[in-house]
Amino acid sequence: MVINEKVFNEIKDSLTIDEVNRANELYENGRVKLNKINYTNQDNFVVYAEIRDGNSLYKSYLSVSNGEILDLNCDCDKYKSTFGACLHIYSIAVALNNNKLYQNLFSGNEDNKDDVSEKDKYRLFRQMLNSFYNDEQKAVNDKVYSGLLYEIKTILFFDTDLKN
Repeated sequence: MVINEKVFNEIKDSLTIDEVNRANELYENGRVKLNKINYTNQDNFVVYAEIRDGNSLYKSYLSVSNGEILDLNCDCDKYKSTFGACLHIYSIAVALNNNKLYQNLFSGNEDNKDDVSEKDKYRLFRQMLNSFYNDEQKAVNDKVYSGLLYEIKTILFFDTDLKN
């Protein structure tokens, strides 16, 4: 399994049988697009995905750290009302677990893994910044803010003297 079985079952157990079946159907029909994956092992990963369910496109993500669900998010109504796992988040887990490419890449064989570069160590941080920036820009463009419009620009300072 690409995903820790405990995490996979925790998500699955929070859904109804119909929701589980719908999530499997979405995966089987190619409606789950995994956009970004930051994977260390089955206990530590972050996955961003888009799921087309009917006429709607849902942006979802799942973050797991030390074998526990750290964070999850989805645009759907169920997530907005419960702030818990929904069928779209489960479909991410199904897609990751059933994809042969990911199974080969992320199998427990340490010989297949490349050394992590300095650039990759900060990928999650950059993803979080980009996500925040995109959400805020969308809110500004949609004129969510009343009154003055603001433009948010990403500026990241790095002090090379603190580098270890």
